[in-house]
Amino acid sequence: MRQNIKKAIKKAIIKAINSFNISSEKWGTPKGFINALDWCEKNGANYKLVYAKKEVTQAEPIRLDEKVHKLYRDEYVRTQSESFVASFNHGRVWGRNGAVITPDDLLLYDVSREFGAYGGVYGKEHSVFKQIKLTKPKYIDGTVAVLASPGANNFHHWLYDNMPRLHLIQRAGFLNEIDYFILDYTDLPFQRETLRKAGIPESKILNCHNNWEFHIKAKRLVVPSLPSRLGVISDWTVDYLRDLIIPQIDSKQLKKRIYISRKKAPSRKIVNEEDLFSYLGKKGFKEYFAEDYSITETAELFNEAEFIIGVHGSGLSNLVFAGKGVKVIDIIAPKHLDPYYWVLTGFQQGVYAYFSGEGCFDEDAEDLVKDKIDHDIRINLALFEQLFQRIEKIN
Repeated sequence: MRQNIKKAIKKAIIKAINSFNISSEKWGTPKGFINALDWCEKNGANYKLVYAKKEVTQAEPIRLDEKVHKLYRDEYVRTQSESFVASFNHGRVWGRNGAVITPDDLLLYDVSREFGAYGGVYGKEHSVFKQIKLTKPKYIDGTVAVLASPGANNFHHWLYDNMPRLHLIQRAGFLNEIDYFILDYTDLPFQRETLRKAGIPESKILNCHNNWEFHIKAKRLVVPSLPSRLGVISDWTVDYLRDLIIPQIDSKQLKKRIYISRKKAPSRKIVNEEDLFSYLGKKGFKEYFAEDYSITETAELFNEAEFIIGVHGSGLSNLVFAGKGVKVIDIIAPKHLDPYYWVLTGFQQGVYAYFSGEGCFDEDAEDLVKDKIDHDIRINLALFEQLFQRIEKIN
C-alpha cells in the first residue's frame, strides 16, 4: 500500500512538471514518443535502410509433448523487420540501455528497449518516463553512435543485441565517421574479444554502465535499429557474427558430440546431471564449459559438432557458429524458454528439439517473463532417452 502511494505521488509530480512544457534536459520527462522512421520523415533527418523487411518461415521444433509451446507456434511464419541507421544533430542518449531522445524531446521508442516483459518494454512504459529529473546531459562535440542495448553483461544479449548494431553502422557507410560508441561496457572477456575483432578501441567507448547518471547530448548522433525482436534473431546477424569470429573456417565433417554444462553457473543447473552425463558419455559426448574458453575457441568446436546438448542459456548462444545439419537438444526449465536457439538451429538447416525439466509446463503461456525462474532443473531420464533416441535416428 505504502509503495503504491509513493508511486502515485511521484506520477503526480512528474505530470505537474511536464505541464510547464520544460525540456527533459532540465526537468521532467520526454514529452512523448515516436518511431525513428516517422520522426526522420517529419524532420528531414537522415534515415538509411540497410536490410529490407522480409518474411521468414520455419518448421516446428521436435518435442515429446503433442502440442508445441505457443512461443514457438507464433514464430512459424514471422516478419523480420527492416534494419536501418538514422542520424541527426543534437540528439540525446540516457541510461545504460541507450534510450534515444530527439532534439524536440521525444523518445525514439523502437530503438529504446528495456527488459521487463516478453518482447521488451517500450514507449510510455519506459523508465525514462518515470523520472522526476534526469541528470544534466554532458555535451559531446563529435559524432556518437548508439550500440547500447539491455543485457550487455550477458554473453547472449551482447552478441545478438549489441554487436550487430555495429554492423549496421558499417553497412550504412558511417563507421569511419564515428568518434565514440555508447556501450554498457564492463571489460568482460567476451566484450574485449568481440570489440578487438571488430577493430573498436576502448578509447572510443562512452561507457553508459552508470545507468541513472549517464546522459549525453551529441553534436551528431548515429542510431542503428535494434537487430531484431527479443526472442528471435535476424539472418543477417548470423552472417555478421560468423564473419566476425570465424571468417576463415569452413564447416568440416561434423563428428563431435558436446554437452554444454552449467555446473559452474550460478543457476539453472541440472540436479541429476551426473546421471544424465553417465548416459550421454556412453553416447560419445564430451562435457564442455563455454566460460573457460574464448569465443573463437568455442566457435571452432561448435563448427565441428554433429550433436549439441545443453541447458537453455548463453552457452547455446554459440549455435550461431554451428555447422550445417547440427542436431540440438535444448533443455529448458518449465518457465524459462524462448525460441532463440530453435531459430539459430533453423538457420543452419539443423534438427532442434526442446526438452522440459520436471514441473508445470503450460504450452499456451503467452508471457513467461513475469514468472521466469532460475531454479535448478530435474529431468526425467527415461523421457530424455526417448527424445534423444528419436533425434539420433534422424539423418
